[in-house]
Amino acid sequence: MLKPLVFVIEKEQALSKLFCNWLKEWSYETIEFSSVNNSLPYWERLPNAIIVDLKTVNNEKNILIDQYNKFKTPIICVAHYTDYDIVERNNFFDICPFPVEPKHLKQIVKNATKYHVLLLENKSLQPSNNKECTTNNYFTRDEDMINLVKRVKERLNEGCYVIMGERAVGKTTFIKKIILPGLKKVYKIHTVYSENMNDINRNIINKIDMKSISSKNILEIRIPTLKDQDYDIYKIEELGIKKENIFIIPPLRKRPNDLLYFVSSLITTYNKSTNKNIKGISPETEQKLLQYMWPDNFEELKVTIEKAFILENSELIQPDHIIFNYPQLFEDSNTAKREELVINKLVPLELIKKKIILYAYEKCNGNIFMAARRLNIGRATMYRLLHKYNII
Repeated sequence: MLKPLVFVIEKEQALSKLFCNWLKEWSYETIEFSSVNNSLPYWERLPNAIIVDLKTVNNEKNILIDQYNKFKTPIICVAHYTDYDIVERNNFFDICPFPVEPKHLKQIVKNATKYHVLLLENKSLQPSNNKECTTNNYFTRDEDMINLVKRVKERLNEGCYVIMGERAVGKTTFIKKIILPGLKKVYKIHTVYSENMNDINRNIINKIDMKSISSKNILEIRIPTLKDQDYDIYKIEELGIKKENIFIIPPLRKRPNDLLYFVSSLITTYNKSTNKNIKGISPETEQKLLQYMWPDNFEELKVTIEKAFILENSELIQPDHIIFNYPQLFEDSNTAKREELVINKLVPLELIKKKIILYAYEKCNGNIFMAARRLNIGRATMYRLLHKYNII
C-alpha cells in the first residue's frame, strides 16, 4: 500500500528537515521544496497534503492558490500567530501555530491526508458520460451517499435494481450517472409512485411483467415523505428482488454536507447569470437551512435559494430572505433524528457533550477548524475536547 505523500514547502532548511523527519516517522512519504514555484513540476504526483510556511504563502500566494484550485490538495499553513481567518481567506485546510508541537501537527496531517484520499475516491466514482441529466455533474460529500455509490458499483449486472427515495432526491440522476454507464446490457427503467408503502408491490406488478422482473429492469420508486425514512424493503423482496439490489437514496435533510454544497453551487450559478456577487450564506442562514425538513428536497432547495438570491443585496444571504414552501415543517432541535442526539431520558452531561463533539468531527471529515466553527467554539477548545473524550 502506497504511503500518503506530503509536500513540505519551507525556505529554512532546518525546519524543512525537521518536518520531513517527523513525517517519515509517522509513515508518510515526503518531498521538500524551498518555494512553491520549485514544487510546480511535481504536483502531478497528487500529494495528499501540503505543509507551507505563512511567509512563503505571502510571497507566492497566487501560485499556491492556482495549484489548490487545480488539484484540491489540502494546505496546512505554519504560522507564528493563530489568526484563523487566514484559513478561510486562503482556502487552507488548517493552520498549525509555531513553535510546532509534533502531536499537534501529526493530527492535522492525518486529518488532511484522510480527507484528500476520500476526495480522490469520490472523484473516481464519478462516471464520464455525455448523457443529459438533471444536474451538470454527479457529486456528493455525504458519506452515506459515497457508500451507496460503492455498493451499487459492486452489484452492477446482477439482476433487477430498485432505487427508492422521496420526491426530487435525485433518483433519475443517480440511475443515469451511476447505474446505466456501468451496465453491459440494455435495461428498462420503470417509474413507480406510491402514496402508501403497502401499495408499492401492487403498483410494481401493474407496471412490469413479473416473469422478467429478475433481470434487465430498473425500478425507480418514488415514495411519500417519511420523517424517519422507515422504508420496508422486505416487502419488495417478496417479488423476488434481492435485498442487496435495493438501494435507498437519503432525503436532503439527512445529507447536510450535500445540502450546503448545492447551496454554494446554486449561488455560483446565479452569480454568473446576474450582475450580483453574493459570496455565500451567513452562519444563521446555514443553521436555518439545516433545521428544515425539505419535503420537496432538491426542487424546493433550488426555488428557495433562487428567491433568496433575488431578495438579497448584501454579500451573504441572510435568514430573513430564506422563505420555505412549508414553514411549519421545522424540526424541533430536541427530537431531530438527523442530528442523532435525541434526548428522551436523563443522561450525564458529559455524554451529551461527547456525542456533539464526535458528531461535528465526523460530519466535517476530521477538519477540526470547520467543526469548531460549526459548534461556535474556539479551535483550541475543540482540540482539548477531542483529546478529553479520546476521539483523536
